[in-house]
Amino acid sequence: MQKADGVAILIHKDLLSSVVRVRKFGGRVIFVNLRMQDYTVRMISIYCPHAGYPLSELALLYEHLAFILDDARKLNYRYIIGGDFNTVLHKGDRGTLL
Repeated sequence: MQKADGVAILIHKDLLSSVVRVRKFGGRVIFVNLRMQDYTVRMISIYCPHAGYPLSELALLYEHLAFILDDARKLNYRYIIGGDFNTVLHKGDRGTLL
C-alpha cells in the first residue's frame, strides 16, 4: 500500500451482483461499473493530492480521470464522480485545473 492510498467505493450487498468491473489507478482513483436494468453506471471516486504535493501528481490524477471519463462516454455509460478534491475552486493552479 502506498502512502497516498485512501480511495474507496462502498457497494451495498444488494448491488454486488450488478458489479461488472472494478479498476484502481494507483491509490488516488478507483471506479466501479454497475450494470443496472438497461444501462451501466460508472461510479468514480478520487482522492486529490493536497497542496503539499507537486502539481505533477495532480496532473497525473487528472490524466487518469480524463481517460476514465472518455472511456465511459465511448461506452455510453452514465457516471458519477465523488471524492476529496482537496482544492478551492478558481483559486491558484489547483482550483483552475478542475
